Amino acid sequence: MFFTWIYTLSLLTTGCLAITQNNIDYMGNSLQIKVKIVDNLKFDGKKHLFHVTLQNIGSETIPNSGWTIYFCSYFLIESLPKEGGVVLDSEHIRLNHLTGCLFSIEPVHGFGEIVSKATKLLKFYGRNWAVSKTDMPPNWYVSSSGLQPRLLNSTSLKKSNFVADFVLPKQWKRYKKDVYNPFTPQQRYNRYKINDLKKPGKLIIPTPKYIRINESGHVDLTSGSWRIQSEQKFKKEAQILSGKTGISFGVGNNSNTRPKTISLISNETLSDEEYFLYISSNSEYISINGKTASGIFYGIQSLLSLIDGYTMKKLPEAEVKDKPRFEYRGMHVDVSRNFHDKEDIKRLLDAMAMYKMNKFHLHLTDDEGWRIEIPGLPELTDIGSKRCHDVSEERCLLPQLGSGPDTSTSGSGFYTRDDYIEIIKYANDRHIEVIPEVESPGHARAAIKAMEIRYKTLKKKGQSNADYYRLVEPSDTSVYLSNQIYNDNSLNPCIENTYRFIEKVIDEIKSAHSEAGQPLKKFHFGGDEVPVGSWVNSTACNALKVEGTTLSGREMYKQFFAQRLANITRNKGLTLVGWEDGLMDQDKNPYKRKLLHNDEILANAWDNIWEWERGLYWATRFTDTYKSFRYNAEDLYKNIDVRVSGKPISRTEVCKADDSECPKLLKPQNIIGMEGNLFSETALNRTYFDSMIFPRTLVIAERSWHKASWESIADTKSRNLESLRDWESFANSLGYKELHRLDKLNIEYRVPPPGAKLRSGVLVTNTEFPGLEFEYSDDYKKSWKSLSANYTTDQKLLDYTAENLDVKLTVIDNLVNGSASFKLEIILTNRGKEVIREGSWSIYLYCIRLIEPFNYPFPDGYLIPKSGLRIFHVGGSLYRVSPDQETFRSIKPNSDLALRFFAKYWQAARTDTMPNWYIAADGFEPRIIRSTADDNLNFVSDFNTINQWKRYPEDKYVPFRPQTRFAYNDEIKDLGKPGEPLIPTPVTINIEESKKIQIKKEQWRIIKSNDFPEEVNYLKGLSVTDSPPADFFILFVKDIVRINKMPISDEAYHLIVNESSITVTASHSSGAFYAIQSILRLSEKRSNWIEVPKVEIYDQPRFSYRGMFLDVGRNFHSLEEIKLLLQVMSSYKLNRLHLHLSEDEGWRIQIPGLEELTEVGSKRCHDVDEINCTLPQLGSGPFTNTSGSGFYTVNDYKEILREARRLHIKVIPEIDMPGHARAAIKSMKRRYLKYKKTGNMTNANEYLLSEIDDPSQYLSVQWFNDNAINPCMESSYRFINHLIKQFKQLHQDIQPLSIYHFGGDEVAHGAWIRSSACKRLMNSSYTINSVADLKEYFAHRVGIIASKENVDIAAWEDGLMKTKTDPYIVDSIVKNPRHVYAYSWKNLFQSGSGDHAYVLANNGYKVILAHATHLYFDHPYEPDPEERGYYWATRYTDTFKTFSFVPDNIFANNHLTTSGEELKPEQICKNHCLKLEKPENILGIQGHLWSETSRTSEQMHNMIFPRLLALAERAWHKSEWENIPDRKNRMKAATREFEDFANTLGYKDLRSLDDIGIKYRIPPPGATVENGRLKFNSRFPGLSVEYSNDNGKSWKSAKQTPTNGFASGTIKLRTRYIYKVLILGLIS
Repeated sequence: MFFTWIYTLSLLTTGCLAITQNNIDYMGNSLQIKVKIVDNLKFDGKKHLFHVTLQNIGSETIPNSGWTIYFCSYFLIESLPKEGGVVLDSEHIRLNHLTGCLFSIEPVHGFGEIVSKATKLLKFYGRNWAVSKTDMPPNWYVSSSGLQPRLLNSTSLKKSNFVADFVLPKQWKRYKKDVYNPFTPQQRYNRYKINDLKKPGKLIIPTPKYIRINESGHVDLTSGSWRIQSEQKFKKEAQILSGKTGISFGVGNNSNTRPKTISLISNETLSDEEYFLYISSNSEYISINGKTASGIFYGIQSLLSLIDGYTMKKLPEAEVKDKPRFEYRGMHVDVSRNFHDKEDIKRLLDAMAMYKMNKFHLHLTDDEGWRIEIPGLPELTDIGSKRCHDVSEERCLLPQLGSGPDTSTSGSGFYTRDDYIEIIKYANDRHIEVIPEVESPGHARAAIKAMEIRYKTLKKKGQSNADYYRLVEPSDTSVYLSNQIYNDNSLNPCIENTYRFIEKVIDEIKSAHSEAGQPLKKFHFGGDEVPVGSWVNSTACNALKVEGTTLSGREMYKQFFAQRLANITRNKGLTLVGWEDGLMDQDKNPYKRKLLHNDEILANAWDNIWEWERGLYWATRFTDTYKSFRYNAEDLYKNIDVRVSGKPISRTEVCKADDSECPKLLKPQNIIGMEGNLFSETALNRTYFDSMIFPRTLVIAERSWHKASWESIADTKSRNLESLRDWESFANSLGYKELHRLDKLNIEYRVPPPGAKLRSGVLVTNTEFPGLEFEYSDDYKKSWKSLSANYTTDQKLLDYTAENLDVKLTVIDNLVNGSASFKLEIILTNRGKEVIREGSWSIYLYCIRLIEPFNYPFPDGYLIPKSGLRIFHVGGSLYRVSPDQETFRSIKPNSDLALRFFAKYWQAARTDTMPNWYIAADGFEPRIIRSTADDNLNFVSDFNTINQWKRYPEDKYVPFRPQTRFAYNDEIKDLGKPGEPLIPTPVTINIEESKKIQIKKEQWRIIKSNDFPEEVNYLKGLSVTDSPPADFFILFVKDIVRINKMPISDEAYHLIVNESSITVTASHSSGAFYAIQSILRLSEKRSNWIEVPKVEIYDQPRFSYRGMFLDVGRNFHSLEEIKLLLQVMSSYKLNRLHLHLSEDEGWRIQIPGLEELTEVGSKRCHDVDEINCTLPQLGSGPFTNTSGSGFYTVNDYKEILREARRLHIKVIPEIDMPGHARAAIKSMKRRYLKYKKTGNMTNANEYLLSEIDDPSQYLSVQWFNDNAINPCMESSYRFINHLIKQFKQLHQDIQPLSIYHFGGDEVAHGAWIRSSACKRLMNSSYTINSVADLKEYFAHRVGIIASKENVDIAAWEDGLMKTKTDPYIVDSIVKNPRHVYAYSWKNLFQSGSGDHAYVLANNGYKVILAHATHLYFDHPYEPDPEERGYYWATRYTDTFKTFSFVPDNIFANNHLTTSGEELKPEQICKNHCLKLEKPENILGIQGHLWSETSRTSEQMHNMIFPRLLALAERAWHKSEWENIPDRKNRMKAATREFEDFANTLGYKDLRSLDDIGIKYRIPPPGATVENGRLKFNSRFPGLSVEYSNDNGKSWKSAKQTPTNGFASGTIKLRTRYIYKVLILGLIS
């Protein structure tokens, strides 16, 4: 159907010097290629002259031999192919043809070296012509035998300027009769001869058969409670409509036309794809009628089109009656020549569905590639799906079409079976049939080569059936050359192996379709362009006898092949499809229909149809959207227009005066539809793919669905005039509406160049699609300016807006769309006296949910309805809203502007909103909007309704009322004193509270201890003596402490306190230290002494690991805060501080040698290029003076380590990777740019963490698309190696580094999927087969690096799991004796991850329980919208919940789903509960504070305390109630024990926290009024409750309530402790 070739230049001389890899590498970087098409006209299109210039731009000399350059052209060069090649004496080279488009050149005597800065000019003749830059594909490369090939960088796809401009007619014309010239702007201006209607001309594309619009009446889909009502059979379509509109749906009877209902109604009187759409404003009712789901689906597309054209707010009254013109409305895409992944395909399918196209013809195989996995025939994808430099073609096919030397380009790739099933399912959901094409018998080279490798492999193994699927006859000496210059691309139709192969392929594809839920109906066998000469010397073919045919030779074999495939497909219940020449002989006569024994044969007629190939123009010189629009499907002769040369041609010239040469269509019923086609030779990436298809596909949709009235007009002039009027409407629709809809699908459609001319000295412009914007440049394209907009901004405007713009954010409705999205409103009010005018300013705001998820992504912004503002996702939680040039007017004084939109999931808490929104514009200082500079978030409206505080309809949680809290607290009796002497509870304690020992510094002495010198020094204020006094002394004894039957512990201690002495016995310093902590916790301060009760304690911890995790990456917390936390941790015998030092939002540790990490990564500020800092997140604002910025210096970190060592706490540093690494990635990119600027590429690339041009698309859980370190780049591991070495150095001599935590969690799906580095790694590795294997590879590499430093590694559980149920094999990560520590946090049984801790432990990991439901202190204390914290794992976690955690039985902890519903036993354990086989691998538990909402020290304290005390209790002490199997009885017993714990907090331990400045959370009081009397209580008895009945003007103790009760009104209550107050809310 078109012609493709590659040429290879191999520059060698006869006397060879040894060439090295360094030579090849140098040439890749320094040999600059320039191609110039010189002349097409000298030989009148028979051949063309082109020049190739080789320039050595480096400083070394390029040898005169030993290397080869490979390149591609679409036209034959010189007189090849010829055996032995062709010597070009004047160039001193020999040109040889390999296969297809691949050529090589060997220099002959006289070629010479290319010294530095020198050039060589090579002159060649190519067959036919070359008139486009894309006639010279990119990615030329150089190679030498035994060495690695290298891309010639100057020709890479990213540098397509290696082909010189076409500036002369002899360059751009094909031959002398060619009338085409490139359009000038003036010519375009004259071609775009339609009016700008200033609005869409067609309300729906494709055009309906009947449409009536009444704009005087409308419905408002945003008002009230609209609902979609659907019959059961249309449930899926209802879900689609609900997802697009945010309107909830239900399934049931549709007999009633209830107001505010969109009804999907079955109507059996309609045809299969027909639909009726009614929008009634009077009854506020919308109905879509259809016989089938397809009809309903198309009605929905029309409704959505109307919504996009108007808005949901003002949808006009309408009536649409519609059905398609053709049953077949298709798009054909070739993925074999250049592969396009499933995401590209899915975007195309989305667009096809939107425009009611229903057939997707997927061209899966060709000479250049096989793109679908066939189980049982792995060679098809192992070899046939790859193109690389392998002359033997044993690993891959040779490069073609500019695919370059390796498998990292679109020349390689395939769909796994799962991918293909996913595509089918995706298409099926959109009412699109997938029609697979497997090209045969021609265009089959990829299959042939793959099956030859299979044959050789099996033959070598001695298997007798090696040739079972062999596709060629080895003795066949037929000589042929295909249009694409292959001599080996025709499989043999005369051998049975061929049909076994085809049946196998069909069966596997059919199986995939069945599994996907769309049974295979049609199989496309290709059949086109079988080369002349194929099979003429085939013994099998010469012996073939075919009955009933007059054909012979190739034509007979082709017909025989078609007959066999017709039989095969008939037997499998399939329709056979083929290109027209596969079903016709060489004289264009179709095969007799009776010879093809299949009830239905479909033919793709292409010989007079447009083909959208980027730069290929054999059928026509160009095909624009207007040309496709004018296509007449029912009278092909009306399409006669111009010759290939561009000269006009009349119908009479073609058909003769009597139409004798143009036969009439006798069976119009056999024309079943239309299909657009993209053959992908030049579609080398997603951008080219999209731009070649769109917007022309919309025309295919239009013509295949709708027959225009002008198509039936016989007179050409009248027909053209009417079609132009129709085109005017269509083109305005594209510019003003449809292209914006494609934007929402993230489709990179072609934007037409503008037309322009000077009129009376004034520049006037137009465009093919009115509505597109114009820009101009007057500085040679350095900068661009709008032709129409006059946007001005100054500092005064920013200052005024920041000071006077009042922001009010309100959650309107969480329940509007299930759990999918919620509705949000932001009111912007101008409180000042000036106008806030349009300009280039943007307001930056934060949203932790994805805004407009159903329209995401929106690279050009989402126009918020009726606001005139566009919202853009900057990244993470950061968004910006900017004035829309067309629709924004201004915000006048005392006026407001409403922004209403949807966001993903829900917002049920005030702290989901972040403060410090700001306004900024290029060139000016940003300013924080004062109304949002409020850490109390008063600019967020109260959550007063169930639709605001519930997350979704199934949410069982409601905010606690005082009465609810009163009943909850009533379980805890007020003991009037501490319930326990000591937290955490010792193993045994014998205490005499009444006997107090006074320890006075002038009386008591400490006996010096050589065993525990630091512990002696910890007891400040007492003198140390060498000789024991008779009494009043503290003695330290080193000895093993044995407690009952418990295992011996290094942390055990025995403490005896009596009237005259204190004895501490311990075997290790940690035990002695914890004994001291017990003394201090038991003591009470007096004026100048302390009192300690007489006591004896035997004690040791249940777990060796008792940890607290703190995230300082998202919000930084100071050195002083860390030291304070360490102090409290040690007081409660916690011994691990897990310090989360890096995140997407910040890097917090100085690393010598990588200064950029703190210069850039530790700061957040407004810097859109992120050169000096990363962008603001989580309310950090535009400046660096907030908790968004900060880091620990080397000295700071060492001080943390010293303090931790003193307190017997081990610090575990975490640097999160490969995900959650944006701050590091941006920092190292800054380093790269710094060194690149100086030309030092070695340093630039040394620690680079991301591939600069990686096109992979993903979105992390926190909405970043650039936060994953590339695991396929060696520079990533140099970075990690440097980190570990530096951490080891920091810890050395203080607290040796024993564990390095690399994070590993939440790597975004889609990361690295298109990375060329990863493709190279996977192609070179036997163990890495897909992107899914890269996480394990990363962990393995980190393990190797750490092991070399004698350091263990740790990670979050998802960084160590291959699947949801299977972890990586420990030995694949590290080798004995090194360990891997797994932090298990995903204990949501309803999602199937509840038992991961046991899975990991049983597989040899050392496990720390980090369970989110009980141990994540970033979650709220109550299910109240005013409580701080995220709530994804559980709606709330109070102190009792942490206290009641059962570490030894993880199945005992979760009894509720995240919505608050009871978990069923089968939800927790499925068939059975996994047994913990290696309990010794459960090392301990850890509490966590992720700091998204903790910006201040008070907020941090509030979230950690007092829950940390409950954590310490469970980590140190195992209670008897933990062993009670029945949950109800266990919780009763736990509550009884918590009573003592709570009284201890209220009467003692909270006071201790006060003493050291901890700003812990005070629980709100419980209260109720009975008979006018106020009754109150607290969760922690000992706290006082106060009331106010004058709206907070005065407060009184609740114990002093009036004896006669309260009059009607409102009572305010608050809890008070020392100087801390928490206001509760209201009681009526």
